[in-house]
Amino acid sequence: MESHCVSDPRANATATDPMMAHPSGLARASRRWLALGSSAVFILLGALIRQEVEAHWIPPEQIVSLLRNDPALRTHLGVQSVERQGRLLIIRVEPRVWNAAPSDKRQALATHWQRVWRHNVQQGIVAVVAAGTDQPLVNYDAAGQARLLDDAKGSENF
Repeated sequence: MESHCVSDPRANATATDPMMAHPSGLARASRRWLALGSSAVFILLGALIRQEVEAHWIPPEQIVSLLRNDPALRTHLGVQSVERQGRLLIIRVEPRVWNAAPSDKRQALATHWQRVWRHNVQQGIVAVVAAGTDQPLVNYDAAGQARLLDDAKGSENF
């Protein structure tokens, strides 16, 4: 081969190297490797996120214990008892104390209870009810967002 001649990479292509036979084959191979690498990264990230979530799992018994033993909940929101029945978490509150607390605080707390319970108990359900009558004081929508029942109606019944 003469020194001034440049060899054609396609001239040396073999059957074992079909991607090098055509320049667009190299581009397709690069895109395939990039897609494969991206998939591997997403799978790895998914596994890491799952480990992170599982690392923050709280046993249901510990959630019940924390709610039962929180003096602020008793004093400011009237929580009288907390119990677990399977996947159901029942929080019984004194209605007058519950309704006296600011509604935005009650709604945020009820939503938080639902999210924590649902995260740690598969298909977990939270019921915030009036102590003594078990009348519901909170409804949850499909997304787990709390909706307080009518305060005026609730306090008339107690």
